[in-house]
Amino acid sequence: MPIKSNNPQVTENFDFASGLSKRQLIEIDACTRCGACLTECPVQDATGDTSISPPDKIALFKSLLSRTKGMQAKFMGPAHISEDELKHLSKSLWECTTCGRCGEMCEAGIFSQRLWPFLRAKMVELGYGPWEPQNMMEKVVIETGNVYNQPAKARYDWWPKECPTYKEEAEVAYYTGCTTAYESQPMAIGDVRMMTASGIDYMMLPPEKEICCGFPLFVSGQHKIIPDLVRPVIQDYADRGVKTLISSCPCCCSVMTRDWPRWWGGKLPFKIRHMSQFILESIKEGKIKFDKPLKERIVYEDPC
Repeated sequence: MPIKSNNPQVTENFDFASGLSKRQLIEIDACTRCGACLTECPVQDATGDTSISPPDKIALFKSLLSRTKGMQAKFMGPAHISEDELKHLSKSLWECTTCGRCGEMCEAGIFSQRLWPFLRAKMVELGYGPWEPQNMMEKVVIETGNVYNQPAKARYDWWPKECPTYKEEAEVAYYTGCTTAYESQPMAIGDVRMMTASGIDYMMLPPEKEICCGFPLFVSGQHKIIPDLVRPVIQDYADRGVKTLISSCPCCCSVMTRDWPRWWGGKLPFKIRHMSQFILESIKEGKIKFDKPLKERIVYEDPC
């Protein structure tokens, strides 16, 4: 259930446009309500409730913009925003899975998977989000450095015994990520084995310093603390001479590429590479070699 605001700013003075990019404001205006996205939305499949569909939540947010800062507000004065409207918008945003399928089908080219977290952030500002138990995430990340409420010192407990330990400084760094470290350890083990097989020197931060990348907070609309969370991590990598940062988590790589630069305040001091890119480059450069013939054709599926 969503959190009920103790002090909801349901007044005409709230700025619904702040924090949104020009592209996102154009996207909100561009939705034609054609319905092309409805047949692909898993929430629509499960509920059949079109009032929480992508076009309807965009239409409601567009109305809030118009009635507070838009043309309607300029001609008729800012209008009051009701608590019921905000509750409904919160419901429609948090029942969304953010799968992005609606954006893939959108004839207007709306990047919905990117838009929804920013609209959620406006609801968080107003006190109508995040939903439980996501409302505990900020506290957990601040206290443990991860979203699973696990001990920070246990972040690398999966380390394969046959692999030498990582360096404290190197030009290439490996970032595990919360899910890989605590929930998908076989992937982390495979990553380290591939890094070792390549023969390069690579570093990792001490487990207590490899903090959550910020993606779970970002997608849940809890944006306020993220810059202060990730800037020390970026600085630590820079201080250790890192030129390339590698991760196998697609969510980590996504937020590092798209959002870390704006939270950092400019271009990152290193490149971000996905593990699949590193492996392919290592094979092409002859750093990773196969000692057995491979007669089958292999297909790699990137799940995200």
